[in-house]
Amino acid sequence: MFKKLLLGLMIVIIFQLSSTSSLQVINPETWSNQTVYKDANLLDVFDTHSRFYDSYFPTKNGIFYAKLDFFAHKIAHITAYSMLSLLFLINIKRRRNAFKKAWSLVLFVAFLDECNQYMIEGRTGLFLDIIVDTTSAFLTLFTVYIAWTISVKNRKLTQEAATSLKNDAYIQG
Repeated sequence: MFKKLLLGLMIVIIFQLSSTSSLQVINPETWSNQTVYKDANLLDVFDTHSRFYDSYFPTKNGIFYAKLDFFAHKIAHITAYSMLSLLFLINIKRRRNAFKKAWSLVLFVAFLDECNQYMIEGRTGLFLDIIVDTTSAFLTLFTVYIAWTISVKNRKLTQEAATSLKNDAYIQG
């Protein structure tokens, strides 16, 4: 029950922050800005020539130019979606394909989150943010998978060694 509550809370936090107009991660005063919707068409997310697929990196006079808040936003995305992937993983009961299911759920939430941001004044919902979100989730889940695989192999080796020692003791005794 607690795991589901944490998962739900994380999703609410993500959508609350993505619905905050003109949010600046490094300025807590903007964290409670009112939601203001801009004149945007949600169907634009399916048009590869729309703003949804615009340039990802801020530029000034054609040169990459980003304020600290740009990097803070990306770090927030990476952190939030890494945590979300772990919360999805621990809430999946059947272990078969659990990692794929968790990643797919993160992809779904990231898509909805960016569609939501696309509609909010002062926010930019971008396809490349979905890539950042799902890549961070993939790397987190892959790291957990590797650690889990190593743990299972070590447990099997330990059990085999213990069985072997018991058999040797039985044969000698």
